[in-house]
Amino acid sequence: MNDVLALFLAADQSQPLGVDWDLVLKALGFIVTAFLTYNQIKNLRAGSRTALKTDLEILKLIDANDPNYETVKQRISERLQILYGPTATRRWGAAVFWFIWSFGFAYWTFRLVQHCFTWWSLLTGYLALMGIGMTINALRGPLSFQTPFGSVTLFGGPTSTLQKLINAPKT
Repeated sequence: MNDVLALFLAADQSQPLGVDWDLVLKALGFIVTAFLTYNQIKNLRAGSRTALKTDLEILKLIDANDPNYETVKQRISERLQILYGPTATRRWGAAVFWFIWSFGFAYWTFRLVQHCFTWWSLLTGYLALMGIGMTINALRGPLSFQTPFGSVTLFGGPTSTLQKLINAPKT
């Protein structure tokens, strides 16, 4: 408990009210940045809906006998599956593991930079952020996105792109 209080209380009483405001503002900046990053990533799906609407308009303009008609139709069905398909199951075990990972590395980073900056804190800070991202990934399900070559699903079980590459027939 004293370690937690030491985070916000200055070692000497030269600070007003005994609070290390520099550290508080840095922590607040980190939290705000993480929140805004999450919101930006979450809003990426809105662009997918816009692309779906554009593809539907293009499909209406293309003649059914055109060779590209089936390509556009297939792309639309892939986008519909990604946007409105069944939601993936949450992997609670992985989420707990990555949460503990991120908390541990965040604490280690705090301990490294508590007295002065060290370059090792960049590595531990990166690993803490990676743990946060993997926790979100475990709770949201597989990562799916569109590429110019079609839809890509990573870490999504037997239908994922990685699994298809592994199970592809050898030529």
